[in-house]
Amino acid sequence: MAGAGQKYFAGDLALYQVLGPEKAAARIFRGGERSTKSRVVADRWKRWAQKGDKVCTGGMVTGERCGWKVTATQATVKYEKGTVAKNVVVARKTESACVRKGDSGGPVYTVDGKGRAYARGIISGGGGGGGDHSGGLFDPCELVFTDIGLAHSALPGTVARG
Repeated sequence: MAGAGQKYFAGDLALYQVLGPEKAAARIFRGGERSTKSRVVADRWKRWAQKGDKVCTGGMVTGERCGWKVTATQATVKYEKGTVAKNVVVARKTESACVRKGDSGGPVYTVDGKGRAYARGIISGGGGGGGDHSGGLFDPCELVFTDIGLAHSALPGTVARG
Protein backbone atom coordinates (compact mmCIF):
# COMPACT_ATOMS: atom_id res chain seq x y z
CA MET A 1 0.00 0.00 0.00
CA ALA A 2 1.32 3.44 -0.87
CA GLY A 3 -0.50 6.09 1.16
CA ALA A 4 -1.53 9.50 -0.12
CA GLY A 5 1.59 11.51 -0.88
CA GLN A 6 3.90 8.57 -0.13
CA LYS A 7 6.43 7.39 -2.67
CA TYR A 8 7.02 4.00 -1.02
CA PHE A 9 4.96 0.90 -0.38
CA ALA A 10 3.83 0.50 3.21
CA GLY A 11 3.06 -3.19 3.65
CA ASP A 12 -0.44 -4.64 3.58
CA LEU A 13 -3.00 -2.82 5.70
CA ALA A 14 -6.33 -1.04 5.60
CA LEU A 15 -8.38 1.30 7.74
CA TYR A 16 -11.91 0.26 8.75
CA GLN A 17 -14.74 2.44 9.95
CA VAL A 18 -16.87 1.01 12.77
CA LEU A 19 -20.55 1.68 12.00
CA GLY A 20 -23.79 1.30 13.90
CA PRO A 21 -24.11 0.34 17.53
CA GLU A 22 -20.81 -1.63 17.49
CA LYS A 23 -17.88 -0.17 19.36
CA ALA A 24 -14.15 -0.67 19.13
CA ALA A 25 -12.14 -1.42 22.26
CA ALA A 26 -8.44 -1.47 23.09
CA ARG A 27 -8.29 -5.28 23.08
CA ILE A 28 -6.69 -7.94 20.90
CA PHE A 29 -8.69 -11.12 20.33
CA ARG A 30 -6.78 -14.30 21.09
CA GLY A 31 -9.04 -17.05 19.87
CA GLY A 32 -10.80 -18.30 16.79
CA GLU A 33 -13.93 -17.06 15.08
CA ARG A 34 -16.30 -17.51 18.05
CA SER A 35 -13.83 -16.83 20.85
CA THR A 36 -14.41 -14.15 23.45
CA LYS A 37 -10.85 -14.35 24.83
CA SER A 38 -8.87 -11.14 24.48
CA ARG A 39 -5.97 -9.15 25.88
CA VAL A 40 -5.79 -5.49 26.86
CA VAL A 41 -3.68 -3.41 24.46
CA ALA A 42 -1.18 -1.46 26.56
CA ASP A 43 0.22 0.50 23.60
CA ARG A 44 1.90 0.10 20.23
CA TRP A 45 5.50 -1.09 20.07
CA LYS A 46 7.63 2.07 19.89
CA ARG A 47 10.33 0.83 17.51
CA TRP A 48 10.40 -1.00 14.20
CA ALA A 49 10.72 -4.78 14.20
CA GLN A 50 14.27 -6.10 14.33
CA LYS A 51 15.76 -9.52 13.61
CA GLY A 52 15.40 -11.71 16.69
CA ASP A 53 12.27 -10.01 18.06
CA LYS A 54 9.68 -12.45 19.39
CA VAL A 55 6.00 -11.93 18.58
CA CYS A 56 2.59 -13.58 18.91
CA THR A 57 -0.27 -13.72 16.41
CA GLY A 58 -4.03 -13.71 16.94
CA GLY A 59 -5.55 -15.23 13.81
CA MET A 60 -9.25 -15.98 13.39
CA VAL A 61 -8.47 -19.56 12.27
CA THR A 62 -5.49 -20.48 14.46
CA GLY A 63 -6.15 -18.27 17.51
CA GLU A 64 -3.27 -17.01 19.63
CA ARG A 65 0.12 -18.44 18.67
CA CYS A 66 3.39 -17.26 20.20
CA GLY A 67 6.98 -18.28 19.58
CA TRP A 68 7.47 -16.40 16.29
CA LYS A 69 10.97 -14.96 15.79
CA VAL A 70 11.62 -12.16 13.28
CA THR A 71 14.07 -13.25 10.56
CA ALA A 72 13.80 -10.38 8.05
CA THR A 73 12.61 -6.78 7.95
CA GLN A 74 11.77 -4.50 5.00
CA ALA A 75 11.35 -7.67 2.94
CA THR A 76 9.60 -8.18 -0.39
CA VAL A 77 7.42 -11.30 -0.50
CA LYS A 78 5.71 -12.82 -3.53
CA TYR A 79 2.60 -14.85 -2.72
CA GLU A 80 1.43 -17.94 -4.64
CA LYS A 81 -0.94 -16.12 -6.97
CA GLY A 82 1.63 -13.46 -7.89
CA THR A 83 0.67 -10.73 -5.42
CA VAL A 84 3.72 -8.90 -4.08
CA ALA A 85 4.00 -7.35 -0.61
CA LYS A 86 6.83 -4.86 -0.06
CA ASN A 87 8.30 -3.51 3.18
CA VAL A 88 6.98 -6.40 5.25
CA VAL A 89 8.42 -8.30 8.20
CA VAL A 90 9.03 -12.07 8.06
CA ALA A 91 9.09 -14.31 11.13
CA ARG A 92 9.49 -18.07 11.55
CA LYS A 93 8.95 -20.78 14.12
CA THR A 94 9.51 -24.53 14.19
CA GLU A 95 6.74 -25.71 16.50
CA SER A 96 2.98 -25.36 16.93
CA ALA A 97 0.41 -24.23 14.37
CA CYS A 98 1.31 -22.00 11.44
CA VAL A 99 -0.84 -19.06 10.32
CA ARG A 100 -3.39 -20.17 7.75
CA LYS A 101 -5.77 -18.74 5.20
CA GLY A 102 -8.30 -16.67 7.17
CA ASP A 103 -5.78 -15.36 9.71
CA SER A 104 -4.86 -12.36 7.52
CA GLY A 105 -5.73 -9.03 9.08
CA GLY A 106 -5.24 -10.41 12.59
CA PRO A 107 -2.96 -8.79 15.15
CA VAL A 108 0.75 -9.33 15.69
CA TYR A 109 1.84 -8.38 19.19
CA THR A 110 4.24 -8.84 22.09
CA VAL A 111 2.94 -9.79 25.54
CA ASP A 112 4.47 -8.28 28.69
CA GLY A 113 4.77 -9.93 32.13
CA LYS A 114 1.30 -8.68 33.10
CA GLY A 115 -0.36 -10.30 30.07
CA ARG A 116 -0.91 -7.00 28.23
CA ALA A 117 -0.37 -6.78 24.47
CA TYR A 118 1.81 -4.29 22.63
CA ALA A 119 0.68 -3.95 19.00
CA ARG A 120 3.48 -4.95 16.60
CA GLY A 121 1.66 -5.29 13.30
CA ILE A 122 -0.99 -6.90 11.12
CA ILE A 123 -0.89 -10.43 9.64
CA SER A 124 -0.51 -10.31 5.87
CA GLY A 125 0.15 -13.98 5.14
CA GLY A 126 2.36 -16.95 5.74
CA GLY A 127 2.08 -20.68 5.92
CA GLY A 128 4.40 -23.66 5.95
CA GLY A 129 4.27 -26.60 8.29
CA GLY A 130 3.56 -29.19 5.63
CA GLY A 131 0.25 -31.04 5.34
CA ASP A 132 -0.64 -30.66 9.02
CA HIS A 133 0.15 -26.89 9.09
CA SER A 134 2.37 -27.43 12.14
CA GLY A 135 5.96 -26.24 12.04
CA GLY A 136 9.01 -28.44 12.39
CA LEU A 137 12.73 -28.22 11.72
CA PHE A 138 12.29 -29.33 8.11
CA ASP A 139 9.01 -27.49 7.44
CA PRO A 140 9.03 -24.31 9.54
CA CYS A 141 6.09 -21.93 9.79
CA GLU A 142 6.45 -18.55 8.10
CA LEU A 143 4.63 -15.36 9.08
CA VAL A 144 4.50 -12.22 6.95
CA PHE A 145 3.25 -9.05 8.63
CA THR A 146 3.08 -5.30 8.23
CA ASP A 147 4.95 -3.47 10.99
CA ILE A 148 2.81 -1.25 13.24
CA GLY A 149 5.28 1.57 12.49
CA LEU A 150 4.07 1.63 8.86
CA ALA A 151 0.44 1.78 9.97
CA HIS A 152 1.29 4.56 12.43
CA SER A 153 3.04 6.65 9.77
CA ALA A 154 0.62 5.96 6.88
CA LEU A 155 -2.77 6.24 8.57
CA PRO A 156 -4.38 8.87 10.82
CA GLY A 157 -4.68 8.27 14.56
CA THR A 158 -2.88 5.85 16.82
CA VAL A 159 -3.42 2.53 18.55
CA ALA A 160 -6.13 2.58 21.21
CA ARG A 161 -4.85 1.80 24.69
CA GLY A 162 -6.69 0.04 27.47
